[in-house]
Amino acid sequence: MAIYLIRGDLVNMYVDAIVANANVNLRMVEGVSRAIFHKAGDLELQGALRKIGHCDVGHAVITESFGIDNTKAIIHAVAPNYINGKHREEKLLRSTYENVFKLLEKNNFKSAAFPILSSDFNYPLEECYDVEKSELKSYFSKHLDTDLYVVLFKQQLNIFDDEFKATLSKYLNSRYDGKPLPNNLRENNVETLKLIEKYQKEKGMSDEEIIVEGNLDKDMLKKIRDDQTYIIPKSILLSIGIALKLPLEDINKLVSSMGYNFGKGSIFDLIIEFYIKNGTYDVLKINDCLFYYNLDLLSKKSV
Repeated sequence: MAIYLIRGDLVNMYVDAIVANANVNLRMVEGVSRAIFHKAGDLELQGALRKIGHCDVGHAVITESFGIDNTKAIIHAVAPNYINGKHREEKLLRSTYENVFKLLEKNNFKSAAFPILSSDFNYPLEECYDVEKSELKSYFSKHLDTDLYVVLFKQQLNIFDDEFKATLSKYLNSRYDGKPLPNNLRENNVETLKLIEKYQKEKGMSDEEIIVEGNLDKDMLKKIRDDQTYIIPKSILLSIGIALKLPLEDINKLVSSMGYNFGKGSIFDLIIEFYIKNGTYDVLKINDCLFYYNLDLLSKKSV
């Protein structure tokens, strides 16, 4: 129950609702929308949208899913076309997400899959994706029992400028030794739990704050406390450490307390190390980079 960035086909997601890019006339647009229309059934979906007739920019409407049996509903979101950033584009884009969320709440939906809204409408990818992440995180912070998926099919999440890529590549090349060390996992999480609770007390953070900042399942901390035999995944420990904004030394202690290694034998570890050393404690931003390098993500969920 968190925000997940995955590569896949939006139309095949097993969720309560899939979100589609739409235009004000609610007619089929190119890209993922076309696949949604075809799988739902062109005539049935077009007929339902024809009855609705129109939807203003910044708003959204809902229809049944017709032939798409892996979801309950389709939410048609009319995000703005990008002109030059001076025509209320960001305000309208945020409004689009807010109106999608209203439909999720109204229908008591607990999961939804999104494209990057407006990314097909000339909106600079980095900017519209940043809006999406902030809106999804805001909604998740108030609805911890919800799964929100950002699904990319053909789009490459290439939102990093050349200077950043060069700096990160230089760091990885200078640190990586290609010799990952074996893990020696503990039989229980008692010592790890003590560390988590120690750091949590020092930081004065609630469970809910850790869940949101770590992009974690809402029951994760309870599970760790209630089941001492639970072998906490390394990615979860790293997410907790990042949520708590721990220095690298303490994150290493947290990971090693469960018997994991963390260091220069892993590109995954080095990317996280790079962000922490640069003071970036943002799980979603770090996941963007891991996704770009085709690595497992923090708080990864299989779907």
